[in-house]
Amino acid sequence: CIRDRYKSEMKRLGVECHLSAPVEADDIVALQPDTVIVATGADPVVDGRLIAAPGEVVDGIDSPGVKTSIELLTQPPPAAGSHALVVDDVGQYEAVSVVEHLLRHNVNVTVATRLPAFGPLVDAAMRMTPVLERLNSGPAGFTELTRVTLTKVRPGQATVRSLAGAADTTVAADLVVLVTYKASRSALAAELTGRVPDVRLVGDALAARDLQVAIREGNDAARGIA
Repeated sequence: CIRDRYKSEMKRLGVECHLSAPVEADDIVALQPDTVIVATGADPVVDGRLIAAPGEVVDGIDSPGVKTSIELLTQPPPAAGSHALVVDDVGQYEAVSVVEHLLRHNVNVTVATRLPAFGPLVDAAMRMTPVLERLNSGPAGFTELTRVTLTKVRPGQATVRSLAGAADTTVAADLVVLVTYKASRSALAAELTGRVPDVRLVGDALAARDLQVAIREGNDAARGIA
């Protein structure tokens, strides 16, 4: 994967790397750097508001069975044979990764998206056909619901409303996973401004988008250092 590729390249190039090392503005200033590239990412927004119905708050959004994609991927997987509803409000790789993770652990998955198809931004690179072949070939169930928005979460089930005038649909959902837009984590850059000669904000810390954009911006920022 790309993480392993970068790990090996950093080792080859002799890049000093400190992992699991929380850092604050004072720690960075003490190093007296000429340039700081801030790539601190973004945090999921879990306020119960989805793009298709921004004036509404999902009923039951604070239920214990509701998780963000980050929580799902960093915690023990759900029980095999359980049911998950993945709410994709973005249409990018993230939701695909979530679904593949769940299916890999034999969790039955329903995807609900406001978009006309699952993963349309992935499909722009003609990658969704092999993805869907993988998702539909496993032992666990996989179902797509398009042009819908989540309205209610209850123990063991969730309800989605059609954006095309069809009847509401209630699906089995021991777990609801939210793949939503994120809020940039840019506070560190703001704290460093005026204390470090050159502060450059890149990736999701600048504006939450996808990995390819973050890589390009990081590359541009590094190459632009005089």
